[in-house]
Amino acid sequence: MKLVKSLLLFCFILFFGQSQAQDIHWTMFDMSPLTLNPAFTGDYEGTFRVGGIYRDQWNSFGVDGFKTPSFYVDAPILMVGKRSWLAVGGMLYNDEAGSNGLTTLSTMGSAAIHIALDKKSKSIFTIGLQGGMVQRRLKTENLLFDDQIVLDGSGGANNLDFGQSMNASVLGTDPEKSFLDFSGGLKLTSELSKTSDVTVGMTFRHITTPKGASLYTTENDAGDQPLLFTLHGRLNVALNKKWNLSPAFIFNKISSSNEIGIQALLGYNLDTEKQMALHFGPGYRMIDNDAVEAILRFDYKQFRVGAAYDFNVSSLSSVSGGKGGFEIAASYIARIYKKPTVKPVIFCPKF
Repeated sequence: MKLVKSLLLFCFILFFGQSQAQDIHWTMFDMSPLTLNPAFTGDYEGTFRVGGIYRDQWNSFGVDGFKTPSFYVDAPILMVGKRSWLAVGGMLYNDEAGSNGLTTLSTMGSAAIHIALDKKSKSIFTIGLQGGMVQRRLKTENLLFDDQIVLDGSGGANNLDFGQSMNASVLGTDPEKSFLDFSGGLKLTSELSKTSDVTVGMTFRHITTPKGASLYTTENDAGDQPLLFTLHGRLNVALNKKWNLSPAFIFNKISSSNEIGIQALLGYNLDTEKQMALHFGPGYRMIDNDAVEAILRFDYKQFRVGAAYDFNVSSLSSVSGGKGGFEIAASYIARIYKKPTVKPVIFCPKF
């Protein structure tokens, strides 16, 4: 029976936590820059930036799915020479999966150096590093298996044997784990013309492959956290004074699993003087024909808010009814500058 419990728990963690890793992914990945690539730390014009994103997946059809809030703050802090700068930031997310609360709390600090490659700063190369603590926990007290049910002799169950509580020794798992985790990223942003620019980057997460990071381990699997590689890119093209196009892609690889996402957002300038713009468009996540995405974003000066919804089109759609994940996100860039002191100048005419 101990073997049966271990197998059942393994299936539970595999479904809700992917056994080896609980790596989050976002539809609006550019609205969570520090979870995408630490090289995005301080990648903007302003004093500081604060933002957050929330994802709710699969809760809409009667099961406890995934709930993931995330927050971040970052700021450029020091000029390096005339055109390069150093930035720091921090982010956290708390991912909760399933009715038994498989939670992953990640708290990270990041730093990035942005290096101008030319005198006009049209091309910026960035190196980013990130590190912090990850905590994982499984609420085993809510799990219920068949040998906890006491039968009354007539084929029916009349009570539960609470003495058969689920614990680490029975499950063959440690319900709590904490470990240090580190990531690194590279990014290149380049202005192609007066009306277009491109950003490409790559991220290496879990670069130290933390030992025993998984809650579930066996004799053949130590539960180490495998390296996660991410490649991403976005092209911005102004079609005219009103419209612009922003195609983007993201590629994730962990162990033998791959995930590819593509998007194409159209932007419409509602008011150029007030810096108001609306962005909308579709996306598609290609992992087992997973999901079609609908994305909407509104920009107003330094404010940005967005929402997205995933329509499940995979083999699970017969159960989910096509329902997937919902996201909302917001960010704000503060610009606090000292007003220049202008000394009065008196011109004395010469006679």
